[in-house]
Amino acid sequence: MEEKPANETVLELIKSVQETNEAIAASFVAAQERNMRLAQSVYKHAMEALEGQAQSTRMLMEELGQHARKQQEVFQKMTGQEAFQKVAQESMERYLNFLRSPMTYYQQALDAAQTATRQGMENFQKASESFQKAAQQGLENFQQTTRHQQ
Repeated sequence: MEEKPANETVLELIKSVQETNEAIAASFVAAQERNMRLAQSVYKHAMEALEGQAQSTRMLMEELGQHARKQQEVFQKMTGQEAFQKVAQESMERYLNFLRSPMTYYQQALDAAQTATRQGMENFQKASESFQKAAQQGLENFQQTTRHQQ
């Protein structure tokens, strides 16, 4: 007579542990999903900010180049000497190259940051998916084990 209540107690304990483990696994999966959404949001906003800055810098560089060309044209009109025009042209080209060099460096840095961030997000997503699969598989294994014991 005492074995039946003891067996029922053990089954209730197993069922309680199983429900607790299911709740924990569900909580882990939900936390991983929230973390993934947060990481994606941060990545999206960072990329939008970087792209906006890059676009502003491009527009500024184009505007500076246009002003430099206009100044060069006015200067050439003012001077009719060919040698002087050549020196002015070379000077203007060096000046424009000087203005473009930070943009080139900035663009390379932006490209590197985008690549690194994208790779980081891909790795994070793969790790998250692996964790979710492992948690699900562990839960399924636990459920199978407790079913066989019942």
